[in-house]
Amino acid sequence: MDIVEIIQIISAIISIEGAILAIIQFIFKPYRKNRRRYRNVINMIEDHFNRWKESHYSSRAGSLIGYEEFLEVNKFRDQLQNIGEEKLAFLLRNAVQNGMGGNWGYWLVKNKENEKIIIPLVRALDGTAGWQPTWRAAYILEVTFGRSVDQVFEQLPDEIRKNKNIEFAFHVMSTTGVKEHLQSTETAAQVEAQRVLQEIENFSEQIGEYIKYAPTILKKFKQFIQEANNVD
Repeated sequence: MDIVEIIQIISAIISIEGAILAIIQFIFKPYRKNRRRYRNVINMIEDHFNRWKESHYSSRAGSLIGYEEFLEVNKFRDQLQNIGEEKLAFLLRNAVQNGMGGNWGYWLVKNKENEKIIIPLVRALDGTAGWQPTWRAAYILEVTFGRSVDQVFEQLPDEIRKNKNIEFAFHVMSTTGVKEHLQSTETAAQVEAQRVLQEIENFSEQIGEYIKYAPTILKKFKQFIQEANNVD
């Protein structure tokens, strides 16, 4: 075997190795891209979650995740394991803000034993979150509290009960009910009311699953409020 043949064999080996490396990179490129997107989602959740807590669960000051960004969160929702009850409550609050795109039925089930969803949803009634998020939150609270709506309202902190928008939403929950209130809406909000009603119907299976656990959430929340009042 002369030197030329040896060089040709080496070149062939290098070409094969290059081809194999290119194939490996092609196969794993989507995986690396998804890992990067997942890390970006985790960082985004952490950033907004910290702002949300600093703002005392307010929907102001960019504390909530935007619609397009939350669509990205939902793409990785099954990978968001062991993130804690507070962050799960935060993600439900964002889902409620974003409607069908937020897939709030999914996040409702993920929080089916989490009493930490209550105060954020109550604060969503304060008039700053928008019309549709207000009544999505009110409906979830209504099915959670059942006949205890008035009792829960009386146990809430004064600064929450004094908000007229929150007071009105609780009044609706304890009298006509949210669905009937939305069905009777005849103002400019009629289209928005129909959207919320349609979402309630679309997520009926998830809502039904959540309702099974509502008494547990209510019991844990009442205990939380009682302990907080005792501290005060």
